[in-house]
Amino acid sequence: MNGSLADIVRQILDTSPRTGDTKLDRRTRWVKVAEAALQSGPGDLLEIGALAGDTTVLLCPLAEQYGRTVLVVDPWIAPTHDVAGWEYDAFMRRTEDWRSRGILNVIKDKSQKPSIADRLKEPVWAFALIDGSHERADVLEDAMTVHAARVLCFDDMDRPGIRAAYNEALLLMPGRVGIFDESVGWKWEAYIV
Repeated sequence: MNGSLADIVRQILDTSPRTGDTKLDRRTRWVKVAEAALQSGPGDLLEIGALAGDTTVLLCPLAEQYGRTVLVVDPWIAPTHDVAGWEYDAFMRRTEDWRSRGILNVIKDKSQKPSIADRLKEPVWAFALIDGSHERADVLEDAMTVHAARVLCFDDMDRPGIRAAYNEALLLMPGRVGIFDESVGWKWEAYIV
């Protein structure tokens, strides 16, 4: 794929297959976009909100391939949004090998906690997936904390709080480009590049 990183993200959205499994389709696109971000310069991968690790186990091989790491931040507080209580243990089992090899680092806490947010501001992120809290204020805070990431990916754009935070973040990031799959509208994910 050729062009700027924004052009490449658009090409990925335009050419990605639609299998009907929307979560799998999104994860496939995220990995392709994350790879484009890794190819465009330095930085690691950040995943805010991992649940049981379905996306994490796709990002880790990519990070390893490029000599980078993945950082996951998730409080895994149950019962809350999508968290029933079993997810953290499942995540830890699924990711044990990646953690033992130093490819994956995990912070079990809220990304908005000041000491955690401070840690997230420092590194250069190639790709930051924002898929934790679905509250507008939390999503906006996450976005602004990692605003320097080359690509920010927002999941669950069908939720009003996430869409509002995305639009607000885009306004607060002059010079950045907002990208979403126009064929499905504000249904799944959107990017800031």
